[in-house]
Amino acid sequence: MHPPSENGVTELVPLKGHVCLPGEPVLLVQPNAVVAIGGGLRPLAQPSSSAVADAAAVHDVTDVFLAEYCAPLQRSTHHLHTHVPRYTVTTPASRRYSPRPGDPIIAVIARKVSQHYYYCYIGGAALAYMDAVAFDGATKVSRPRVSEGDLVYCYVKPRTTAAYVDGAAAAGSSGTAASAGGEVEVACTAADVGLPPKDWTSGEAVFGPLHGGRVLTLPLPYVRRLLAPLPASASGDAPQRKRARVEGSGADELPASYLLQLLGRRVPFEVAVGLNGLVWVRGLSSEADATVAARRTVAVSACIAEAQYDVTQAEMEARVEAYFPS
Repeated sequence: MHPPSENGVTELVPLKGHVCLPGEPVLLVQPNAVVAIGGGLRPLAQPSSSAVADAAAVHDVTDVFLAEYCAPLQRSTHHLHTHVPRYTVTTPASRRYSPRPGDPIIAVIARKVSQHYYYCYIGGAALAYMDAVAFDGATKVSRPRVSEGDLVYCYVKPRTTAAYVDGAAAAGSSGTAASAGGEVEVACTAADVGLPPKDWTSGEAVFGPLHGGRVLTLPLPYVRRLLAPLPASASGDAPQRKRARVEGSGADELPASYLLQLLGRRVPFEVAVGLNGLVWVRGLSSEADATVAARRTVAVSACIAEAQYDVTQAEMEARVEAYFPS
């Protein structure tokens, strides 16, 4: 057991060279200690006892945090308060998405709250909400009309994420989450994330409703690789564009993985990759064949889904060649 640190936190396991087991105690948090508890940690339920007669005794109870995954304990600093230590137990195989400021995601409209707001499913621990006019060029009269089950390519608004980024919450006495309040909010106004705004009616907006196509649910580590920017020599000045039309000579403009670049050279399609594990694909149509859009959608979707296990350039090239022979 490590000695208590100055901030009132005792690390029960080494930070290096030790893999925690699910349910293993890893932290002791003293009363009144301020610490950020990230994903992969949960407090041990304190048994109720009739021997505790007053509130002062309850206030002196030390909190124990357990690991939820088989992974090392990590310590960093809180992104807003650098003097506050932050602990996480993360695993690449984590299935639950934790919202982060500016993350591009695909939201599914869950229900309409009123004329002004929608609740959306984003794969996290709770529903997010979106303003009905949170689109570039939208007004109360002229705005996208979305219904339950519709898909929207959007991003997590930075100003509402302080209390839940990475699933972290500041823990005070007795480990109680000291939330700054506010739900997860998503929006489709490109300027807030540094992209040039395009009116939602133009059909050129980066964010907005997604029509047709097919949605894939993929592992979170894989979608992060799909959104990883290509080297400057391959991607030019487009690394900030998360959704783009991929057609022939324009393929190099898509800042995705090498696989998407290869697909763009063989077949025209659109793709929207969400860091919450949802990927939307739609093959583009052709005047010569009315069914080509559906066939392209299915083939590109299958290629992307199967390529998650390809780790080398040769494997990706062979995968694309199998679906779209040159």
